Amino acid sequence: MDNEQINNDSLTDLSKKLSRDKLEFQKIANSTSPLVAIQDSVSAKSRYSITSAAVKQALETRNVAELRKISQYFYYTSGEYRRLVKYAAQLLTFDYLVIPRTRADKYEKPAFKKSFDKVLSYLKHSGVEETSYEIAFAVVRDGIYFGYEQILGNNQITLQQLPPDYCRTRYKINGVYQVEFDNKYFDQFRLEQDKIDAFAGFPPEFEGYYNDYKRDADLRWVALDPQFARAHVIDDAIPMFSSVFNDILELDEYKNLDKTKMALSVYTLLVQKIPLNKDNELALYMEEIVDLHQNARKMIKNPAIDVLTTPCDMEPITLDSGANSRVERDNIERATNMIYNSAGTPVALFNSGTGTGSIGLNLSVKVDESLMFPLLKQFERWYNNKFAELSPSFEFGITFPPLTVFNHMERAAEYQNAATYGFPTKLLALTALGVRQFDADFLLDYENLLLDLSNRMQPLASSHTSSGTSETGRPESEGPLSEEGDKTRDEEKNDDRAKEE
Repeated sequence: MDNEQINNDSLTDLSKKLSRDKLEFQKIANSTSPLVAIQDSVSAKSRYSITSAAVKQALETRNVAELRKISQYFYYTSGEYRRLVKYAAQLLTFDYLVIPRTRADKYEKPAFKKSFDKVLSYLKHSGVEETSYEIAFAVVRDGIYFGYEQILGNNQITLQQLPPDYCRTRYKINGVYQVEFDNKYFDQFRLEQDKIDAFAGFPPEFEGYYNDYKRDADLRWVALDPQFARAHVIDDAIPMFSSVFNDILELDEYKNLDKTKMALSVYTLLVQKIPLNKDNELALYMEEIVDLHQNARKMIKNPAIDVLTTPCDMEPITLDSGANSRVERDNIERATNMIYNSAGTPVALFNSGTGTGSIGLNLSVKVDESLMFPLLKQFERWYNNKFAELSPSFEFGITFPPLTVFNHMERAAEYQNAATYGFPTKLLALTALGVRQFDADFLLDYENLLLDLSNRMQPLASSHTSSGTSETGRPESEGPLSEEGDKTRDEEKNDDRAKEE
């Protein structure tokens, strides 16, 4: 055997040895498990099933139906979005005042009183404040509201919300949106029993509309009676806060990054270095190295601590520093603020982010209020048309003063102050205080006639309520007086001064 063959055999043996050593080191590395413990955190996924690309496409194409679904999805999955929707929907108080628009000489006629009572009874049973909030909520979250009023037995009134995907409005009648309903809505119920149950949840006339549509496909869209059908929308039919959808997704991304950094910051890697001999070869056999590594692993019970056995020099790498951690927290706060900034709503109202000055906060709230006020005008127009049906002989109007949860006390003071100058705002002040019109007479009679509170309620004694007495001046002192004081009392000088005053 020649020298070349010997050298080749030696190289082959060395290659095999290196391959075995490499394999053993791979086994050591693969035996490490703590990294798997934080794998879920490192590869954290968004908790939302909607992607930013889908949101962007829906916004750019103004896909109203898709934006409505996204808004409903975020309402149930995002706490920030839910608070925004509720904030805007609950902004108005929906207090109202009915105003007779007829001459005063007809106020005492029985027919007028009957009509007035009929209007007030309708408002009482229809639950104006409650239904108005439901409408405002749908307008803010879904972009539009469609409803149909039903009159049940015992003067009970209910307002049923219609599916917005099967309704539309293209014009107005007397300033009120005309609602059109798509009879194709009932085609989705294939089984006969399901269709019967669906018709049971609608007024009886809807079944007649559907039967007409089955006989004539041109009758798919039917115009509903404007005395019962309602539609309300602000500006357009898209959700009010659709501009914050992408900001919500970005906030979730920042939260995932922070979660990953927190998981990596608690991870610890212990490195035990294998000694080398003077020829820079391993001073230990591979079996001994494996034993050392496994013994070290057995001694460590914390899954956040890992062991690495290597002959190489290692340099510590810090995965999370104080400065980086601070930056991440700032990014999360900044992303949270962006949601409210995109909505045009002050962050301080939601107890989040940096503070806002009181002046800027008040002005921003007024802007939010002005966005919801057009809804009140729509309510006034619809109820005025309704009153024309309830009372054809006498005209009644309704007004929804611009009252919100923030300004109603300020408005009440303004109305009261105007009333002192003779302006007809006494009932408006009562409305701003939250007293319902159909309860006002009963409250006055109850307090003044039955309970006689004006005489029975005695105010606490104070400088403003104490009655005057005939005695004036400082009361006489019971202690010893000075020589000059005795002379003044004896000569009754203070008595003469009191008479002069």
